Amino acid sequence: MPGQVAFNDPQSAEARPDPDPEERETPPVPCGAVPPRTDISPDRFEPPLTAVSRAYQSADERLPSVAHGLAFTPATTDSLLETVDERLVSAEPVDIDAATDALIAAVEDA
Repeated sequence: MPGQVAFNDPQSAEARPDPDPEERETPPVPCGAVPPRTDISPDRFEPPLTAVSRAYQSADERLPSVAHGLAFTPATTDSLLETVDERLVSAEPVDIDAATDALIAAVEDA
């Protein structure tokens, strides 16, 4: 059937329509997950997560997070990731002291 997707055994599973194209671009946020971003409408969440999202957006101060882009500028984050790759992922052997010094330098140079 065009526009249908079968899951599991086609004889026992019902076919479901393809996801809405808009939903593919902005998938629904899973219950229990409130991303630390201010550009997402709190209305996308189920209560009480709507209140959590609104509280985050209206907070006077947010704790910095490297993973969410709040702790450092993009250039500093790039420098940190490059240092991790060069000194810890790709290096053989890994020199922990040199890697630590390089990470500290990347942050201090910011």
